[in-house]
Amino acid sequence: MRKRKISLWVKKAEFESLKKGRQRAHEALQESVELYQTLVEISPQPIVLLNLKGRIIAVNQQAVKLSGYGVAKKLVGKNGFSLIKSGARARAKKNLMLTIKNGILREVEYTLLRADGTSIFAEISSSVVKDTQGNPLAVLVVLKDISERRAWEEQLKENELRFRTVTEGAISGVYIIDNYKFTYMNPAAAKIFGYKPEEIIGKLGPLELTYPPDRGLVTRQMQLRLKGNLDAVQYSFRGMRKDGTVVYCDSLGRAIKMHGRRVIMGTLLDITARKRMLEELHYRVDFEKLISSLSTKFINLSAEEIDKGINAALQIIGEFAGVDRSYIFILRDKGRKMDNLYEWCAPRVPPQRERLQDLDTGAFAWAMGKLKKGQTMYVPCVAKLTAKAKVEKEEWTLEKIKSLINVPMVYQGAVIGFLGFDSVREEKVWSEDIRLLLRIIGELFANTIARKQMDKNIEKLNKELVKTNLKLKQLVLRDVHTGLYNHHYFAEAIEAEFTRAKRSGEPLSVIMIDLDYFKSVNDVYGHHFGDIVLKQLAHLLTKMVRKYDKIIRYGGEEFVIITPGANRDIALILARRLWEVIKVHNFGERRHKVRLKLSVAVASFPEDNINRSADFIKIADEILNRLKDTGGDSVHSYLDIKKKLQETESDEDVALLKEKLEKLTKRANQSLAESIFAFAKTIEIKDHYTGKHVEKTVHYATEIAKKFNLPKDEMERIREAAVLHDLGKIGISEKTLLKKTKLTKKEYDEIKKHPQIGADILRPIHFFNKIIPFILYHHEHWDGRGYPYGLKGEEIPLGARIIAVADTYEALTSNRRYRQGCSKQQAIKKMKKAAGTQLDAKVVNVLIDVLTVEK
Repeated sequence: MRKRKISLWVKKAEFESLKKGRQRAHEALQESVELYQTLVEISPQPIVLLNLKGRIIAVNQQAVKLSGYGVAKKLVGKNGFSLIKSGARARAKKNLMLTIKNGILREVEYTLLRADGTSIFAEISSSVVKDTQGNPLAVLVVLKDISERRAWEEQLKENELRFRTVTEGAISGVYIIDNYKFTYMNPAAAKIFGYKPEEIIGKLGPLELTYPPDRGLVTRQMQLRLKGNLDAVQYSFRGMRKDGTVVYCDSLGRAIKMHGRRVIMGTLLDITARKRMLEELHYRVDFEKLISSLSTKFINLSAEEIDKGINAALQIIGEFAGVDRSYIFILRDKGRKMDNLYEWCAPRVPPQRERLQDLDTGAFAWAMGKLKKGQTMYVPCVAKLTAKAKVEKEEWTLEKIKSLINVPMVYQGAVIGFLGFDSVREEKVWSEDIRLLLRIIGELFANTIARKQMDKNIEKLNKELVKTNLKLKQLVLRDVHTGLYNHHYFAEAIEAEFTRAKRSGEPLSVIMIDLDYFKSVNDVYGHHFGDIVLKQLAHLLTKMVRKYDKIIRYGGEEFVIITPGANRDIALILARRLWEVIKVHNFGERRHKVRLKLSVAVASFPEDNINRSADFIKIADEILNRLKDTGGDSVHSYLDIKKKLQETESDEDVALLKEKLEKLTKRANQSLAESIFAFAKTIEIKDHYTGKHVEKTVHYATEIAKKFNLPKDEMERIREAAVLHDLGKIGISEKTLLKKTKLTKKEYDEIKKHPQIGADILRPIHFFNKIIPFILYHHEHWDGRGYPYGLKGEEIPLGARIIAVADTYEALTSNRRYRQGCSKQQAIKKMKKAAGTQLDAKVVNVLIDVLTVEK
C-alpha cells in the first residue's frame, strides 16, 4: 500500500515536472516568437514570418507596403503560397522544405501577386527559426523588390538580341575586345580570318590574328583607346588567316563602357581585293609610263645606238616586272631558224644567250606554233606542262625556269621574233592587262629592230643617191629666186619617199603652204619687194624644219615640205609651229615691212587615202581650197575637212556659181565684191520682176536702217544684204520663177530654198560673212512660223527683220504676173495687220514713218 502511494507520488512529481517543462518551453517559444516579431517589425527590409506549413505568422510594415494589402492583419494567417504566381507555387513549397531541412536558402526569384492583382518581381532569402532545443519553429522570409532590376535586365536582353540580330547577319565584321581577348565576333569578322566565331570568342586575342610585323601597330591602337587617350580611330593592318595567309583589314574601333569596364567595340572590313586592285592599278600605270618612256627613247636612237638601247630596255623592263631574265629571239630563214640576240639576267641568274643560237624552230613545235600565229605564250607553271610541250618542258627545266611568258614581235603583219620573260626563283603570275602591255613592248621592239635594218639600208641607198644625183639636183632641181628645190624635184622626191614609206611601214607627211592674198603685196609694193619676202620666207622655213625634211617652192606662192617618218599628228605640230612663227614675223626691208597670212594643209600616209605619190598634192590642194572657202589663215589636215569633202552640191547652177566664186576669191576683196553685186543683177535675166524689186527693197531697207540710227558700217551691211537678199534665186528653176499662176506646194517649197542657197553662195567669201545672217533669215517670221529655221522674235537679226519689212512692202505694192499691186494705203493696212505675227511691229512703224515723209 505504501509502495503504491510512493509510486503515485513519484508519478505526480514527474507529471508536475513535465508540466513545468512544457510551461517553460511554451514561455521560451513565446519569447522567441516575440523576439522574431520584434526583429520583423524593426527590419528595414520587407520580412514575412511563416509557420512550417507556409502560413503567415507575422509581417512587417515594409512587407505590407510591398504586398499592397494596407494592414498586417489582412496578411497574418494567410497562406503564403497564395501570394506567389500559380506557376511557381510548387517550386516555392519545395524550397520551403529545403529551407527547413538545410536551415537557409538564398536569393530565389519569384513573381509575387499584390492585393490589386498586379505582380512584382522579388528576390527571396529564407532561414529557419529554431527553439532552444534546435527544433524548427518557423521560417523567416526576407523579400527584395527586383522589379526595376528585372526590367533593366529584360531591356538589356532585348538590346543584346537586337545587337546580335543586326551583327550576325551583317556583311561587315563586328567585334568586342575586353582585356585583349575577343568577347564577341560576328560571322563576317570571323570569316575574314578563316575561322568560325566560336573558335575565336574567349580563346584568341587581336594580336594572335595579326601579321607579326603589324602587332606593334595594333597594340598601340588598343592601348590608346583603353587608356582613354583616344575614343575612336580607323586604321589598316595585315591580319593572319587560319591557313597562314595574309589578309588586309580596315578597322574602325571605339572605346565604350560595358558592365563597368572599358572595352573596344569596332567594325572590320576585308580590303585585300581593293588593296591588290590598287596595287595592280599603280603597277599598270607605272608600266604604261615605262612603255611611253621607252617609246620616246627608241624614236630618238640612231641605228648605231639601237643595240645598246635594246639591252638597256631589257634590263629596265626585267627589273620593273620582277623577273629573272628578259630576252629577244629573232626569226630568220622564213621562220625556220631563230637566234637569241639580246638578253638581260638578274644577279646570280646564269645567262643562256650563247647556247641559244641557230636553233631549229621546228624542234619547239608547241611554243612556236602559238607564237607564229601571233598568240602570247604564257606558262604560269612549267612543272605542270603536259606531254604536248615535252621538248619545251625539258629545255625550260634545264634552264631552271618556273614560269615564263613570250609575246610575239609583229612587224607589218608578220612575226619577226618574240620577247620573253623568265621567272627562275619563283612561280610568277602575269595578269591579262600586263600581258597586253607586254605585247605592246614586243611591238615596240619589233619596230625598233626593223627600223635599225631599214635605217642601214636607207643610209646605204642615200649615199649612192647623193653621189649620183647631187650635181643634177643643184643644176636642174633648184628654184632660182629662193634657192629651194622646185616642183620638178618634188615629183621625184615624193615618189622615192612614198616608196620607202610603203616598204618600211613608216609614216610620211606633206605640208603645203599657200600665202593668202600675196598678190596684194606685189600690187602694193612691187614684184621686186615680193621676191625679197619670198627669199626671207624660204630662209625662215629652212631654219625651222628638221635637217632631213625637204622644202620645195611648188609654185609662185606655194611651198611644200616633205616630212619623212612624220605621221599626221607630228606633221600637224610642225605645221602649226611654222604657221605661228610666220604670222608674227616681219618680212621686207628697211622702208617697208609686212606680215603674211597663210593657209597650211597636211596630207599624211598612211592616215589619209593615199595610193599614189601624186595623191599628196591632190589632197593638200583639196584641203587648201576648203580653207580658202572659210577665210584661210589656218592649219588643217584631211581629217579636219573630210566630212566637208564628202558633201556634194546637187544643183548645177549653184555648183557653177560656187566654182566661179572660188576663183574670184584669189583677187582683191573689192574686185570680188563688185563682181558679186554685178552677178546679182544677172538674176534679171531670169526674172525681170526680181531685178526691179531688189532696187526698191534696197531703198526702203536703207531708209529704215537710218531711222534706227545704226552705225555706218552696220547700215552698209544691211544695204549690201538687201542688194543680195534674192541672190539664191539663181538656184531656182526658171519654170517656177516665171510661173504666172499660183505656186503649188512643191514649187513653193523650192522657192523657200533661196535664202539658204544665197547664204551658201556667199559663205566662202569671208568678207561677206557678216551679211549672211540677214540674207539667210529675211523670210523668218516674228511669231516663229517662217523659214528656213523657224526663228522668232529677237532671235532674228535686226538686219533680217528690216529687209523682211522692206521686202514685204515692196512685194505688196508691185504688180505680179498673177495679180495687181496694192495701193500705198492698202499696203500699209496689210503691213499693220502682219505686225506682231509675220513682221516686227517696231520695224513696221518705222517704215510707215518713212512712207509718210515720202510722197
